[in-house]
Amino acid sequence: MSQQNDTAVKKPPLIVRFLKSWLPWKGDGFGEVIRKIIFLIALIVFIGSAVYIGNYFLTRYESEKKINEIDTIYHDTNIDPDQVANLPEGYGERWASLYSINNNIKGWISIDDTNISFPVVQTSEEDPEHFLYRDFKDKYDTFGTPFLDARARLTLEENSDNWVIYGHHMKGKKVFGQLTNYEDLDFYKSHPIIQFDSVYKDMKWKIVSVFVTNTNPNHDNGNVFNYHDYINFENEEAFNDYIEKVKQRSILDTGVDVAYGDQLMTLSTCTYEFDDARFVVVARQVRDGEDPDAQVENAVYNPNTLYPQIWYDKFPQYKKPASEADNSAVTE
Repeated sequence: MSQQNDTAVKKPPLIVRFLKSWLPWKGDGFGEVIRKIIFLIALIVFIGSAVYIGNYFLTRYESEKKINEIDTIYHDTNIDPDQVANLPEGYGERWASLYSINNNIKGWISIDDTNISFPVVQTSEEDPEHFLYRDFKDKYDTFGTPFLDARARLTLEENSDNWVIYGHHMKGKKVFGQLTNYEDLDFYKSHPIIQFDSVYKDMKWKIVSVFVTNTNPNHDNGNVFNYHDYINFENEEAFNDYIEKVKQRSILDTGVDVAYGDQLMTLSTCTYEFDDARFVVVARQVRDGEDPDAQVENAVYNPNTLYPQIWYDKFPQYKKPASEADNSAVTE
């Protein structure tokens, strides 16, 4: 039997052949090295993007799941007597479950036929934005929890003149994002009432003004309308001055009258027409015996809305009213 003299060429292992196909390897030409480097960069970008997008949707899913859980607890009619016994004086029994989870609860805000249905909390002035990125159970969450300005009073004995409530505007118009729909007249007419129930009483609210404003002085010739500082008013003149300011800025003329002594509520969220912009909804409590829907159909667009200067710079089709409002804020 004769022995074969030529030796068969042994192939490298499969893993080596795979790596040589995609990674720069000894003996590769310059063009081949460049091709492989470009491929690796593209692969890394793709994986990074996929992880980011996946994490975004997972985080969003988890946030919405937690919101739905709290919503279910709030609307559950089964009341635990032991939890009721721990409620502060004046709190309604239906708040017992939420209070047992978070004793910072101050109420619940909702608007029919929208995704706005959230608890409202309040913390101390030492940590006023504690719930900006924390869920109702006090865990980190990008959606946060709508919160009442820490300077405001909402108690059994005392209420501030204006309750200012802050909430995020998340992608997909989550949390307070759908407030920006109030720039549309038809949306207002089909959603004219806000429901904000405090731990003490249920309340409906009529919308007085919806407006866009700036927080950066450079966006309005050095001016900022500090709407969030109008929490208490020294007198009727100061109150009326504030109402005039918010009506001058309102995108809509809702025709809702406001009188000194009415309880006000201001909802604040981000909007994205320009950097650091805010969308604000000002409402007053429906009075005893008043028809909440009265005069809704008479609402019109305000033909002389006052915007910050940056608005006119970005959207030249808008013309600033001949008589400008004073942007300075009053102090409490």
